Amino acid sequence: MILAETSAKKVGGNETCEEHYHYYYNSIVCMNGMFNKDVVDKVDDSDFKFVCRQQLNITPNFKLKPYGNEYNSITVHPNGIVEMKSSEKSIADVSISAIVSKSNCEYIQLLNTDTFVAIKWPLLTIDSRGKYFIAKVILVMYSDGRLVIIYEDIPTEIDSNDLISEMKLYGTLRGEHQLYNSINVPGNMIKTGVVVQLRPTEKYCSKETSKQACIDASTPDVVCYWCNDSSVCTSTFDQYTQFWLENNCKIAVMGEDNKGDSSSSTSNLNPTETTSTSPETSNQQLEATTKTSMSGDTVMSSTTSPLSVQNKKSSILLFIIVPVVCLLVLLIMLAIWYLTRKN
Repeated sequence: MILAETSAKKVGGNETCEEHYHYYYNSIVCMNGMFNKDVVDKVDDSDFKFVCRQQLNITPNFKLKPYGNEYNSITVHPNGIVEMKSSEKSIADVSISAIVSKSNCEYIQLLNTDTFVAIKWPLLTIDSRGKYFIAKVILVMYSDGRLVIIYEDIPTEIDSNDLISEMKLYGTLRGEHQLYNSINVPGNMIKTGVVVQLRPTEKYCSKETSKQACIDASTPDVVCYWCNDSSVCTSTFDQYTQFWLENNCKIAVMGEDNKGDSSSSTSNLNPTETTSTSPETSNQQLEATTKTSMSGDTVMSSTTSPLSVQNKKSSILLFIIVPVVCLLVLLIMLAIWYLTRKN
């Protein structure tokens, strides 16, 4: 289903920007976009450079807040990727790929201030069509939660299919590392001068804890739904919303370690369970596994969990097989009794 159409709007001069809606974020993609030149100049002038031989662990001067979670440190990889991991079990991991390179760069430039952290990969090697090209990209993370990717130099000879730029939210579900959300920049939009800004939305469904607040958090682009049984606010970004609403939002109990209760056969992937999770546990899971694209319309998946479908089919099969087996056993016992009596 189409949740929100992409809107293109003039920002200034001949600059054309497109705005898109995602879970927790609104994105603005500007072709030949203007950005705070002072930030770029400071990064270029920074003497803080690292040789790209191994990953670099950085402690910012403020707490980073991707997807509304707080992180005290980041890990910068030489291939254009930044990762954030919290030691708290209830908080997911975040991976930001400015541009993915198959080989390590020569060095990284870094600027760590009280309001932003800027990371520049000035010599990322991109393998495309059997040739190697050098790309330049900057990632800026602000203390207010904004994220900016600046594609400073992207050779036009690179095939767009070889350009990967994305942000992913992970979490632990049933003891396994699961992808919750992914925001992808299409390769054909990754060009020299393009600026992508991800801005936290003022309101988002999963943080609301009452029915009225949940309803009031709805916007023209995102509709929030309140689940009475579990006291959880979810949205149309959740691919399971319709399925859960049809089942009174009943989901399985989750333990403190985010692992499903062994007494529940399908954990929280099956919304037909009779027990419910607490709001704190379900906030991330209810808005999970949405993948959005910054090109064209924002299209959301409306498919049901394969595990849920499988469990439904299994239940139906059990209702058929068990009576049949019991009948066969009864017939065999009657046959044995009859033959014994006859002899």
